[in-house]
Amino acid sequence: MIATSKQAILFRQHFPPRHGNSTLSFFGGAPVAPGGFRWPSADGAESKPLSFLMQVDCATVPAAARLQLLPDAGVLYFFLDLTWGEPVAFRVLYEAGTHNDWRAIQLPDDLGVAFGDQSTFVWKWTQSAQDCPKLLPKWTFQPVVIPIPPEVYETDDNENGYAPFLWPGDKVMADALRAAQGENVPSGYFSVQDFVDADGTMRRPFITYPHDWRAVQICTGLLLSQLRSNRRPSGAAALRQLSENERDALVARLRDEAQSWYGRAASQSPFAPVPQDVSDQCWTWLAENAWLVRFVIVDAMRMSIEASLVDSERAAAQIPGDVVRRVHGRHALASQTEHGLFVTTPDRMLAPPVDVQGNQWERAQTHLLLLELSSNEGLGHHFGEGVYQFWITPEDLMARRVDKVELSTDAY
Repeated sequence: MIATSKQAILFRQHFPPRHGNSTLSFFGGAPVAPGGFRWPSADGAESKPLSFLMQVDCATVPAAARLQLLPDAGVLYFFLDLTWGEPVAFRVLYEAGTHNDWRAIQLPDDLGVAFGDQSTFVWKWTQSAQDCPKLLPKWTFQPVVIPIPPEVYETDDNENGYAPFLWPGDKVMADALRAAQGENVPSGYFSVQDFVDADGTMRRPFITYPHDWRAVQICTGLLLSQLRSNRRPSGAAALRQLSENERDALVARLRDEAQSWYGRAASQSPFAPVPQDVSDQCWTWLAENAWLVRFVIVDAMRMSIEASLVDSERAAAQIPGDVVRRVHGRHALASQTEHGLFVTTPDRMLAPPVDVQGNQWERAQTHLLLLELSSNEGLGHHFGEGVYQFWITPEDLMARRVDKVELSTDAY
């Protein structure tokens, strides 16, 4: 128990993510497992398959960090009901054995879209549940371990026994997270100024943008979200010269044109390249409506880059390397800004927990933090202002009784 409070097993994401089944530690996608693996469902009369969160190849965890608690081999799997407002159902599974013949598991026929009836709110560019993914984006990672600086704690060895340590905070851990990242990652976040000149003229992100049909869907889908409301759309200050009827007619026309582009993209293979002449036509239309596009272009770029990276090496290769690197900071343990290191509380295993509203202290005296996950837009983890924490006793973990795992959910 004390040993797990003095370390943290982190998940250093590969950038770009690796494809295929060569890496067995990853967030999202479909689980890779042996034949006979059964996708878990929630309990109840209307049982439904749970969403797959991640899997961890125990053999890739540094041996010393396993603390004779984690297995030396085999894979841990984490599943969760992502439906907002529902009782939180989950499952943790463990599979031992060799990985030679393991394959991606086929999705259950009745697997719903991630986040259920809130899916179109989460995946902002989508127009209906049919557009929403059933799987979270797959990002492979390498487990790495960092020590918790001993000077941040005051030990308590009184007659009440062990007093558990808690996560000391991001500022304290910044240097350790930077060292665990292993390379200097510039933050590089996009801003409107990257795409819009002072006079309001749009600058094309790169010569082939939009590069694939998913990029067209994402940008036009975000525009439709802007135009969907009956309220005056963002950027309407640029339309003061027009009468109310003229503004309404313009908005209606743009809605029809955006829907036409969206529908055209939806009929194509999502990550097939857009022919250059068609890409030019689409960009010309976007640039002509800069007053509105300026409000979505940053999100559109970030989402389309990450979508292409996750799909395949071929899809990722359509984007210039310097553009791809602009989103690296979203997938790094620490990134460098002009004001210093930027870090957030990392997802982690066998580590001190974040103490949310003082609710973790008592449980941490008897249970290990098997896994803690926070919201992370780049991973599709839209969990709100809080954390999911998976707990297990040392005895149950050593005995591989992962069915004994408990889950706590807390918001700040």
